[in-house]
Amino acid sequence: MKTLIDIDEVLLKKALTLSQSKTKKETVHRALEAFVKLRQRERLKEMSGSGAITWDLGDLKTARHLRETRQASLTKDSK
Repeated sequence: MKTLIDIDEVLLKKALTLSQSKTKKETVHRALEAFVKLRQRERLKEMSGSGAITWDLGDLKTARHLRETRQASLTKDSK
């Protein structure tokens, strides 16, 4: 999807350097992925003490494995 946005040039250059990405597009994509993962972890952390989540470590490992398998399959199918 193409989107036209104004991005702080200095901030983008810093992100490009830190991420060691080859393109601006890759840098923005990596930054968005990192942001989403961070927010998801924060939400899980908030929910963990509330009793809303009753998973143990084994459940989390199984869920991660299933997610990674599904993502690998989707990536493979898109090529």
